Amino acid sequence: MKKTVPLIITILLLPLVSFSQNEQPSGKPVIEIFTDFHSPLKKDNSSTTGFAVNRAYFGYNYIIDKNFSTEIILNLGSPDDLAKGYRARRYAFFREAAFNYNKNGFSVTAGMIKTTYFMFQSTFLGMRYLSKTFQDLNAYGYDSDLGFAAAYKFSDTFQADFSVINGEGGGSLQMDNNLKYCSGLTIQPARNFVIRLYDGIMKNKNVVQNESLVFSGFKNEKFFIGAEFDYKTSLDTISGHNGYGLSATGGINLTRNLMFFSRYDFASSVKLAGEANGWNYGKDSQFAIIGFQYTVSKSLRLALDYQARFPDDKTKSSTQMIFINAGFRI
Repeated sequence: MKKTVPLIITILLLPLVSFSQNEQPSGKPVIEIFTDFHSPLKKDNSSTTGFAVNRAYFGYNYIIDKNFSTEIILNLGSPDDLAKGYRARRYAFFREAAFNYNKNGFSVTAGMIKTTYFMFQSTFLGMRYLSKTFQDLNAYGYDSDLGFAAAYKFSDTFQADFSVINGEGGGSLQMDNNLKYCSGLTIQPARNFVIRLYDGIMKNKNVVQNESLVFSGFKNEKFFIGAEFDYKTSLDTISGHNGYGLSATGGINLTRNLMFFSRYDFASSVKLAGEANGWNYGKDSQFAIIGFQYTVSKSLRLALDYQARFPDDKTKSSTQMIFINAGFRI
């Protein structure tokens, strides 16, 4: 099955290349940088004071014609993302290296692509530069992977998508025979209101993992709010070790450029037979952000905010920090 994926992608793309119009190609650079200055409200061994670059994407989007394009984006990874035991360093890998086709409501993306797991919610809420998503913080999923995705917009109300990916993220490309199959449905019953349903399933180390989410959001010129519920089975590839959680984000525009915002995450795990706490009690926690955002320009946003994590295990200390965040994007 693994060997058939490149063939499937090639079959999908060849006719797209052949039928592209002879229009004048164009393109644009893609740059995305998230940085911050942070300081703990109370000193402890796990907290630091200083500057950090949390995301640095550099790439180019090449538009062949109105239907066909390709995109290459490098991710300069954070040392915090390296596995334990590796020497702290900056490293680079492909966040995206994809071919895209879009016509009459139908789209196909193939190669190293954005996953459909939390791309929609992250774009809708627009606060990714402050912190990782709930899924990323709690090891539920990845934002990019190797594979292909197809979507079709039936109407202004309904859009469905389907993807087949490796399932281990862009920084760790697997070479086994297991693939991840994902499907999603986006429902927009009103102009400002949207619902997103998603489900993904794969076999990992001979254990079936299933991840599901329900997201709902409302947005207008005055305020926005969005919330999602996530559930993942065999979270650490052990059958029965299931995790679940809630993430909610909202903001109110105080002036044209100034916004007050907040976020709350609740991450928990199921209790096994005979146990008083969830199997992942040591990592179960609540996470909160509250602050103000100032939009300098279309490309630059600044925020002053408070971020805190409160472990369910009361023997562990909470982490409370003050941040100055900056998000630059073109």
